[in-house]
Amino acid sequence: ALAAAGLTSATLGEASAGPGQPVQLLVPSVGFDAELIRAAGRYLRGAIFSVPFFVDPARPAVGEFVERYRAQFNEGPTYPSAFAYDAFNVVRRAVETGSRTRAALRAALLAARDGPAVAAIHGFRSSREPDRSVTLVRMDADGPRALP
Repeated sequence: ALAAAGLTSATLGEASAGPGQPVQLLVPSVGFDAELIRAAGRYLRGAIFSVPFFVDPARPAVGEFVERYRAQFNEGPTYPSAFAYDAFNVVRRAVETGSRTRAALRAALLAARDGPAVAAIHGFRSSREPDRSVTLVRMDADGPRALP
């Protein structure tokens, strides 16, 4: 549709990879999945996606989670499964550190600040908000890459 309208996805300030007017695409998380990358990745170079779960090769814990998930379910994880995994681990750490009653578990969960996470959340701020609610990913020529 972009090409038909004479538009080409490109990184802001850079020339487009194809003919047409370069535009910087900002895509919400619902627009990002592996099928999109396979089907239209070449048309999306430079596009920036906001994603709650990204399989980032720079984060070994994510790769381990994906491998275990694929082995168990014969498909890749989605962001809800990544958030569920992280939530389970927060509760598990609370129990492993001694929470034996509902009150103790509640106190431990309220005190949870960080720990290994595979989704974009990466622990909590002191305000109890996610440290990072999304990861920004740019589609480069060799595939998606997490932005700092």
